[in-house]
This record gives sequence, structure tokens and C-alpha cells, in this order.
Amino acid sequence: LVRAFDKAGSREVFVHDILRELEGDGESAAHDLAICLEMFANDGPYAGFFDRPCSNEDPGLLTVYELGEVAKRKDVASVLLMALIHKITNYSRDRLEFQKYLIVDEAWTLLRSGTTASFLEDVLRTYRKLNAAALMVTQQVTDFEGRTGEAIRANAPNRLFLQQTPETVLAMEKLLDLSPEEKAILGKIRTVKGKFSEMLVQSTETRGVARLIPDPLSYWISTSDPKDNLRLEGLVQKHGDLRSALLEAAKG
Repeated sequence: LVRAFDKAGSREVFVHDILRELEGDGESAAHDLAICLEMFANDGPYAGFFDRPCSNEDPGLLTVYELGEVAKRKDVASVLLMALIHKITNYSRDRLEFQKYLIVDEAWTLLRSGTTASFLEDVLRTYRKLNAAALMVTQQVTDFEGRTGEAIRANAPNRLFLQQTPETVLAMEKLLDLSPEEKAILGKIRTVKGKFSEMLVQSTETRGVARLIPDPLSYWISTSDPKDNLRLEGLVQKHGDLRSALLEAAKG
């Protein structure tokens, strides 16, 4: 590592720089590390994620990382997720004057790996000091079992629960120590597609039921219904852009 940085001087150091030094080191441990890095350097299958220039542009008000199928590949998912969280944490540390939110959809992708789960646990314990908040979104409350899940629950005083099955409510009762009143509420809240979604709200200041009523445009922006997406695809082909397609869909 030191040699790679010394040779690079003032320019950015890339993974292939480190790989080259490892290959020329002669030690067996260096040789083993070089083999591990080959996938992430030069023309390796994951080099595009790691062995390219790093953008110094400000990410703006909203930055979205869509991992898609990559998150399902065990050989790269944990490395990529840790790199992203590390980058986000450094950004948060350098901009303490701004309020920031890290929203993780399908949080189970982080929690299923022991490495990323442990890394996430440290993040959740420190983000308050960085003027940042982490929001974990998942479909299964059982994703928050285990040591990391316990850390998430301990650092998550504000919680929102949508409509649940009776079986899930039983699991939540044990895991989240729900009161009889909260259990009863969870059994009654409803979601009516395209109309409203009710939710149980738990916070340090209040507890109760909230109802989210989306306007037509918000509905079409956020829907994941296959039939809705099929209609949107047709409208995109008709208009040539997503914005026009969304506006027409919202008109009904």
C-alpha cells in the first residue's frame, strides 16, 4: 500500500496500482491478496465499481444507488455495500452543518452478511453524531433479529408499521415488545391500493395511527404493481419520456 501511494504521488491511487505492487512483492501472502483483488482491478468483472476515477462532484440533494442484481452476488455485495456506506459516512462527517438521511430499502441485503451487518451496527451507533439519520425499510420484521437487529431496534425510537398478517403480528409482539393496544391496532389497520395506507406510528413523543393518502402523481411515482408498471411502459413508449408518461397516468 505504501509503495503504491508513494509511486502515485499526487494522483489518485487505483486498485490496479495496489495489485501491481502485490504481484511484484514476492511474498506468498501478497500473492494471495493479489488473487483476491483480480476481480476488482483492470478488466475484472467488478473493476467498473472499484478501479475507476472517483468523482469529486457534490452528490446534490438526492443521490440514489440502485444495486439491483449486484446485491445478490455474494462475492461482491458485501464489498460494494461497505464501500458505499464508507463513502456516505465520510460525506456526512465532512458536512456536519447539513441534516442528512440514509435510507436503505430492502435492508435485509445488508443484514444477511455478517460483515456488512457489523459495519451497519457501527453506523447506526454513530450517525447521530454526524447530524444524520438512518432509515431501514424491510418487509419482514424478522430481519431485525440477532445482534445487529437488536442494535437497530435500540437506535430506532421512531417506527412505522404498515398492515401486517396475523402471523407477523405475533412475531412482532415478541420481538418488539408490543403492548396489547398496539397489537390490536396492528390487527385493524388497512391498505387500500390507490386510496390510502394506514400505519401504526411509534415515536418518543407520540403513538397512534396515521393514514397516508397519496395524490395521483405520487401514487404513480411510487407504485410497484406489475400492472401499473406495464401501463407506464406503454405510456413511456408513447411519449418518449417517463415524466410525460407519469403525468398522463396520474390523470386517470
